[in-house]
Amino acid sequence: MYTVRWLSSRRLAIRWSALTPETAGQDGAGAEPSDQPAAKAAALLRAYGLVATAGPDIISRPDGEVVAEVDVLPDVRLPSPPRLEIVLTTGFDDSEVDGYLTRLREQAADLTQLGRAARAGDVVVIDLAATRHGQAVEHGQAIGVTHTVGSGHPLRGLDEALPGLSVGDQVSIETELVGGRESGRSAQLSIMVRQVTERTVPELDDEFAARFGEFADLAEFRAVLRTRLLHRAGVHLRADACERAVDALADEVGIEAPAPVVAEELRRQKKRMAAALDRIGVSLDDYLAAEEATEPMADAELAGVIARRIRAEITLDLLAHQHDLFGSGEEANESEAVRSRALAYLMKHVVIRDQTGERVSFDALYGPVEP
Repeated sequence: MYTVRWLSSRRLAIRWSALTPETAGQDGAGAEPSDQPAAKAAALLRAYGLVATAGPDIISRPDGEVVAEVDVLPDVRLPSPPRLEIVLTTGFDDSEVDGYLTRLREQAADLTQLGRAARAGDVVVIDLAATRHGQAVEHGQAIGVTHTVGSGHPLRGLDEALPGLSVGDQVSIETELVGGRESGRSAQLSIMVRQVTERTVPELDDEFAARFGEFADLAEFRAVLRTRLLHRAGVHLRADACERAVDALADEVGIEAPAPVVAEELRRQKKRMAAALDRIGVSLDDYLAAEEATEPMADAELAGVIARRIRAEITLDLLAHQHDLFGSGEEANESEAVRSRALAYLMKHVVIRDQTGERVSFDALYGPVEP
């Protein structure tokens, strides 16, 4: 009998007894010879479709138990060299420059206090307090909420209640709660107006462009923005190309993330998330309710992300081992450095095409150099 436990995505611990039932208790007689544990570990790995990447660390205990800890990889051969083809959606829409400029203007807008009642388009600062049956709703209070009148709000009726209200006015409306344990239930919502302001957005002209650097005019600023956004889009395209290539290689040879490793990493990440939420006074249940998600839904989504990452790491490690992509020195052989070389090797052999079928150079995906 033996047991196998994953210590990480690349390391296993195998335990078995080196004594037979007939010889157990005879002061070690019948124990496996010292050269047998490594061979037995290798045989057990083959049964799991794995292969050791280095000799196992063997611990033989007085009670006859043998523990072998070993670094492993899937026992498969990758194509040499890998021949893959992926398709990316490329191109850049100049409307993205206009959208970016609009956001910059919104961020640079001035707010002017008004001495009148709120109306559509005004920016108000309000305090909110929700109650049910006269009792305060848990996490149902918010102070200093900024809202643009007429822009819509998740709390039903809030946006419609604001026009006509002045600073200091307070009203109460019936609404439906969103998020938290009380999500979907009716409640009384108290709204108190603290400020009524008007947003003034700066003109899109040469003077506006000068706020962001020594640009001769708006046309130069727009051209620089376009280059930066094009470069950023290229970075995202390269990342997408790398993910698709690694996924395709893993699919081709059937590499999967070990389920026990995924489950353990999911448990760790949920524990860290719950601790982080607890520090700000929010439970994991409340967070999931606010996101309109259930725990099984969230677990499945997070487990999928974890599994994809681990599968990619295993695939790149396997590529590095089969093509001897190791450097000299300890730092050069850190996991991330080795995987980076493996990824670079892979991308040299991947054919990339755009949505029209035209071949695209991986290096050209970066676009122009960001100024």
